[in-house]
Amino acid sequence: MSLGVHAASADARWAKEQCSEATHCYGLAGRDIESSGGVLASIDFVDTNAGSYEGNTVPNAPTGFVDEEQWISWPKRAGEWIETGQANGYPYSCCQEHPFYAEMLKGVYKEYISSGTLPTESYNHYVLFDSEVNGRWHVYWGCCEVGYYGGGWPAYLMEQEAGIEAATSVQPYNWGRQMVAASDGGEWWPWTGAWTSHDPGICVAPNAESSAAGNIMWSTQPGC
Repeated sequence: MSLGVHAASADARWAKEQCSEATHCYGLAGRDIESSGGVLASIDFVDTNAGSYEGNTVPNAPTGFVDEEQWISWPKRAGEWIETGQANGYPYSCCQEHPFYAEMLKGVYKEYISSGTLPTESYNHYVLFDSEVNGRWHVYWGCCEVGYYGGGWPAYLMEQEAGIEAATSVQPYNWGRQMVAASDGGEWWPWTGAWTSHDPGICVAPNAESSAAGNIMWSTQPGC
């Protein structure tokens, strides 16, 4: 959730002054699959211990949040993406995970975030899938479709990314891990050619439960 309703209202910073509500920090795995022609589905299992989220307890910092999410995008459409995952913080209180989905298309950000919550200490399941191969991207949380984005999107995603996004005025506590995959509607495939990236204040390591490409663990702590 990089834009839209999450406009920053505070400029306090952490992690060597690089992270704040305005300047989001990330710990990610990703891959570019444009050369292979892309795939039709992106799959992400997220297990999070939200711990003690501090952002909403800081004066003048009502819009802080930490997300664990996946993004799909296309190299020829810079600055546009579809995402889904779980959010901790704004517009709700701390320490609970609310599922959401969002898109950035032609400079317009749209987002839906549920008032319901999902468990921590458990893998929660998110899928983006163009089942009709027509640029309509269906969003699944667990077993069920909860929404879609269509009209203006290509079929076959060309980039996948997944991880944590922190937009807070103080350093939050968040620990989690993910398992990722891709599909064309049948068998699920592990990622290939994955890379990882992290900003100061966010540690990233292979997922100790499943070290396939793109499966990472993250934490927010001093010294990363």
